[in-house]
Amino acid sequence: DVSVVFGGAVIAGTRAKKVHSKSCNAFDSINFPALATIRNNQIVHYIKESCPCSYPAFYTDINPRVCLIKLIPGMDPGILDYIGEYYRAVVVESYGAGGLPFAHQRNFLDKLQTLKARGCHVVVATQAMLEGSDLGVYEVGRKAMAAYDVMQAYDMTIEAAVTKLMWLLGCSLSYDELRRRFYMPVAQDMLAGKL
Repeated sequence: DVSVVFGGAVIAGTRAKKVHSKSCNAFDSINFPALATIRNNQIVHYIKESCPCSYPAFYTDINPRVCLIKLIPGMDPGILDYIGEYYRAVVVESYGAGGLPFAHQRNFLDKLQTLKARGCHVVVATQAMLEGSDLGVYEVGRKAMAAYDVMQAYDMTIEAAVTKLMWLLGCSLSYDELRRRFYMPVAQDMLAGKL
């Protein structure tokens, strides 16, 4: 895997996030402990490699047709029509544990059907940096998963979810196989997995 080493901390690349723009401790590990620390010119491991016997695999077929949108109050759900025409996947940074607007003219659930019909993958994440998404908390989230095949990022960082989708889209997988592999942990990118 790839790690970020900064300020004495060794952070899994899939969990690294820049949290300060100027400070020496600019990066932090999100929803996962640091893998190691560097003290007195020595590496002190906290978490050992999961499979030290494996060799790295390199993938060059990345499909960048993944869109990231952050929900804001008053956003027009019609944006999903545009996204569905040009992108093969979208990550929606939702409210709280995974809330989506669903009332009246701001009904994002109605637009999810259009994306599903086009074969566009939808992953719902949270705008909150810590603790991850849980679409099962509220009725709107449960409905989004059951009726519209929406996936969720759980405890993945936004960066890891977007990159994983780009990689999986580049593998030319079937719709169902991409969904299955999205939930397979890679390089510590998720703990929760599909429950």
